[in-house]
Amino acid sequence: MKIINCCINDWANFQHENAIALRSVGVDCEDYKILPHQFNYASQSVILGMSDLLRKLKQADIIQIFHTENEIFDLLKKINLTKKKIVVYHTGSKYRANPDKYNRIFNHGVFKTFTDQCEFFKLGAKNINYIATAIDVKKLNKFGHEVQKPYKIGHFPSNKEVKGTEKILEMLSRCNEHILSHSSSFVSHTEQYKRMNDCDIYIELFKPELRGKPYGCFGVTAFEASASGKVVVTQNINQNVYTDTYGECPFVICNTEEEFINNVNSVLALPKIELAQLQTKTYEWVNRVHSYQATGKYLKSKLEI
Repeated sequence: MKIINCCINDWANFQHENAIALRSVGVDCEDYKILPHQFNYASQSVILGMSDLLRKLKQADIIQIFHTENEIFDLLKKINLTKKKIVVYHTGSKYRANPDKYNRIFNHGVFKTFTDQCEFFKLGAKNINYIATAIDVKKLNKFGHEVQKPYKIGHFPSNKEVKGTEKILEMLSRCNEHILSHSSSFVSHTEQYKRMNDCDIYIELFKPELRGKPYGCFGVTAFEASASGKVVVTQNINQNVYTDTYGECPFVICNTEEEFINNVNSVLALPKIELAQLQTKTYEWVNRVHSYQATGKYLKSKLEI
């Protein structure tokens, strides 16, 4: 049984981490993409031209298409590969902006749909399943930071608009005493890990809507921060989708402005020992539920292999 993961752009290395998770539990999975990523990940999917990718796909038993890449799906139809078992992952703005269009394209030809966006469950994709990103816990939790007061809050958005940075900073200005470490400057993925690690609390997201569409769902950065042993403050306006799939989540969820102020102040008021305990709980949870091995086992069951 050979699985091939493919896309044009692998946003946040999501496809690559998925492939590593499958390989960690003994599945023959290869992953390819067309374009490199600006974050310059130390490990990422192999870059191929489209013609070479199509030759690879002929060898697959299951083809997983990531990030709503309808261009790849259209090519599969042209070379008569749609009889293979095909899976699509809807992960972001492309699907969010026009779900009906992409449902018409994919629903008739795919075996299953996966998404890491909880709000997409309501939008009509075929046989939809929720999946969080796979996390390399050992790689992330290695820089070290001692809990100290006043607590240091970190916020390092990859995209200020998508993460709701302007509103986050405004609300933090009304919270109790803390040290704010914030930058939206572009750095390498390794440097991003380091500056994320040098804080006690990480604020990931506050954005109920994105370009007029329902949003407010935590992303890859929230899981990376948890693997770095941080208390994670974020948002999920459809949290039941996560809990129905994986169970309890230790993130500090803030879906309204009032919740954000109250919850952040409550975390800032914790004694150091209790904040450290919450950090440990968060780290142990992501290691237990979202490690490569845990994600690989979950995928094997959903892909029926």
